[in-house]
Amino acid sequence: LIKVNSGYLGYGGSFEHDNDNYINYRPVLFFFDDNYGLTSYKVFENTALKSEPIDFALGTTWFHIEQLTSGNIVMYGFEELIVTNASGDVISITDFRKYNLIRNQGIVNLGNSFIISTNDYLRKFDASGNELKHIFFDGDETPDLFYIDNKVIFISSYATTDPVENLGNLSVYKIFMGAVDQNLNLINLNN
Repeated sequence: LIKVNSGYLGYGGSFEHDNDNYINYRPVLFFFDDNYGLTSYKVFENTALKSEPIDFALGTTWFHIEQLTSGNIVMYGFEELIVTNASGDVISITDFRKYNLIRNQGIVNLGNSFIISTNDYLRKFDASGNELKHIFFDGDETPDLFYIDNKVIFISSYATTDPVENLGNLSVYKIFMGAVDQNLNLINLNN
């Protein structure tokens, strides 16, 4: 939930399940009053995720919701970006899954624009969900972005195969930390 002028907004999903997967998943935007009473909701039927199963293990993915200064609402979960107006009417829906993999990714609200992490990229958007710029940074999973001292800070992981003595080559996830400014220019963290 996030606090907005009219109460609170929540972001989640509606789904069915079989024994291993979420099926018939649809994103849902919830509107609450100041006392957390549900006043209305919007179910988004035009999702790329509706027609395919989603592994239960991915249910721990982050669901991000932000309201921009324009009033537009940005929702980001299962690597699907949804931008609506303040009433929940869809402006844009974009699927960023690579090879149909779902990873935990982050978002940071910059007022009337925002930045998200996707597989290998940081991407900046305007209030309507139009991509303004992107940079390649080779991060497979970047679960959150933090806006601190006019910098967007992130910690990301990437898959590699490393030789391990007496075991051979093993798949290993390595992590790294980085930062960019609001225009996605890399910032040297060694200073």
